[in-house]
Amino acid sequence: MNRSKASSDDIGYHYALDCVGSVFEGRDIRFKGEHLHNFNTGVIGIVLLEDLTDAGEGNDHVAQIRQLFGKLGFSKRPKVPDAQVRSVQTFSAILRDFFHIDTLGGDASNGVLRSLRE
Repeated sequence: MNRSKASSDDIGYHYALDCVGSVFEGRDIRFKGEHLHNFNTGVIGIVLLEDLTDAGEGNDHVAQIRQLFGKLGFSKRPKVPDAQVRSVQTFSAILRDFFHIDTLGGDASNGVLRSLRE
């Protein structure tokens, strides 16, 4: 991909929302994002951050319990936390107050976008 020099200077998304619902500003909203190949004009890029720690990471009691659960077949499936879903809903409503947004796009497999469209 031919990327602009700006793409190496900062994150390609305009905003990031963590698992507890905090919102972080990324790329200045006045600049085009670099989060979608050939589809960044007129788009606000928002990334949902995820806890991707490994079950054994940390080598402590929590890690040992997570490893035990994994051996018993209870592995952690990625799920968008309720606080993050509420944050996405609230933040989207705020953005709609300031920007004309007629389409929501992205990875709908986690159900967050479906909840915003309803």
